[in-house]
Amino acid sequence: MTKLLINKIGQTNIQLVITTNDRFLMNAIDIRYWNILTRNKHTVKSINYYNNKKVFDEFKFTGLNNFDFFASSFYKENSLI
Repeated sequence: MTKLLINKIGQTNIQLVITTNDRFLMNAIDIRYWNILTRNKHTVKSINYYNNKKVFDEFKFTGLNNFDFFASSFYKENSLI
């Protein structure tokens, strides 16, 4: 159902915002579409494919699933931000 929804809106000008920590949903959405927000006191930083392309591209070689990208903190340890 998730992939069907994403394919449908991918052909439109609609922006879909999903917030979740659900493993099934996170694995169904390509990490190139993710925008991970981190907060340190009053400062919020965004980690996404466009500002950390190398981290996202390197992750695909780990063989892990998308949820593990988040759960293992791979994005934090290798991020430029």
